Amino acid sequence: MSDAWTHLLLWLRENGMDTEVAVERRESEGSGYGLFATKPCSPSTTLFSIPSTALINVKTLSAMYDRGSLTAIQMLSMYLARHRDASGSRFGPYIATLPQDFSFHPLVWIVDGDKRVSILPESTRQSLQKVEGRYLSDLRAVNLYMEDHHELPILSADYLWAWLNVNTRCIFLQLRAKQSHPDNLTMCPILDTANHSPYIPSMIPRTVGTPIRAMKFLSPANAGLSAGQEIFLKYGAHANRTLFVEYGFVNPMSEDTIQQGHADAEVDLFSILEEIFRTSGTYEALKGLLDEHGYWGDWTLHAIQHSAYPSFRTLAALRLYHCIDRSDGIFEQASVELWKDTLSGVREEISDENEERVRETLLAVCERVQKYAVKGMAAADSISGIIQSLWEEEAIVARAVRERLLNREPF
Repeated sequence: MSDAWTHLLLWLRENGMDTEVAVERRESEGSGYGLFATKPCSPSTTLFSIPSTALINVKTLSAMYDRGSLTAIQMLSMYLARHRDASGSRFGPYIATLPQDFSFHPLVWIVDGDKRVSILPESTRQSLQKVEGRYLSDLRAVNLYMEDHHELPILSADYLWAWLNVNTRCIFLQLRAKQSHPDNLTMCPILDTANHSPYIPSMIPRTVGTPIRAMKFLSPANAGLSAGQEIFLKYGAHANRTLFVEYGFVNPMSEDTIQQGHADAEVDLFSILEEIFRTSGTYEALKGLLDEHGYWGDWTLHAIQHSAYPSFRTLAALRLYHCIDRSDGIFEQASVELWKDTLSGVREEISDENEERVRETLLAVCERVQKYAVKGMAAADSISGIIQSLWEEEAIVARAVRERLLNREPF
């Protein structure tokens, strides 16, 4: 057991942790550290409990800062960046256990100009650019805050480290009345050592008291734990693209894992479909109608156990696209009205002809995705296994949807 872990447990007890800790931090193969049971545990057994005073969130930091207009993410990141060496901080023993090396994370790649960014799938690169935009916006906001309070700006390297710790380790905690309030997050000692698994039974978080006095974490409700067994936390039902740009890892993905029900695969089609739509001659009108009805963007293909399909949003966008009269590039208004009926569920299709055009376009899109994926896997070969996995997922999904199209299976 490391000195940092021992000091963390002592600090937690000093802060009021009154339950036995049935877990420990150990190295986990391929995942850095992980959380492991120290003894056999029955289902729904309390594994550990963290007093609210040991959590890092807007409430525990409010006595130290006038947050001004800072968001919760900005406030927590600023605090960590200013106390990176863990000295002079009431949370020092916790900060000392946080990871220092984020060289694996794609945000570090894009900030450093790493060439690996150039061989990412287009949709992943676009998602990563959005993450970078959030980080840069937060850095600017924090340094404006520092300037307003007559303090030196935070070094970008320290803020990047802090921001990644906050964004990869925070969990939901309802601190405000409205469940969707952006303040409803916290950093939590011990818990943030747990790795993600999409299908292995995971820990159950619970709050204690009103107002909250502690957070406790239970073993899975439907499975016991043996001594030495790794304990997981499910980060959410996210696509690999999202897991990669937000957390820096992906779920294992293959045709076998999908058919076993251990993974759901997804391809984002936005860049491909937008390019197709721009050739329609009525791009602005098409975008306007899709926007108006809430169907612009988030166009995807999926492969899950025993099935593969385009999302309804994808079908809706392509059905409207094919309402354009190819002779003059103008929308067939009667078809547009029928299209609206497909959105409300009044009818399933606009017409047989429209549906056939949609399937032809989808087939061409699948072939295009497969072609890109083959090139992407070749480019990533020997450079990055995780990027190869992202490309392989795109190939698997496109191949599965294409097969259903060729077999004339309905969606």
